[in-house]
Amino acid sequence: MHRALSEILTETIQTAEIQLTAARTLDVETLRSATSRRQDLLFELDLVEEADLDAADTSVLRELMHQLANLDRRLTTVLQSTSRVLRRIITPGGSTTYAADGRLRGEYA
Repeated sequence: MHRALSEILTETIQTAEIQLTAARTLDVETLRSATSRRQDLLFELDLVEEADLDAADTSVLRELMHQLANLDRRLTTVLQSTSRVLRRIITPGGSTTYAADGRLRGEYA
């Protein structure tokens, strides 16, 4: 038996909120776990039958999808910002800020 589409979307929104919080706090394990859960929920959404869609309240579904889209935009922004910051902090090859002779190197030079 399949769950209602609104129930799956509500759980997906809750999971996206966990992802967003984890991304903001750089909690990698929680982010990884929540992302895995979102993949499972996406698979479950693929299994929703057409009859379930016809019986669903479209205004409720539309609102849930709008909330999810907003969370996904925010999550994408946080992850992109984090990625940019980490790229600036971590230089390619794991080099440090100072060379062996004591001079600055990399983008700080």
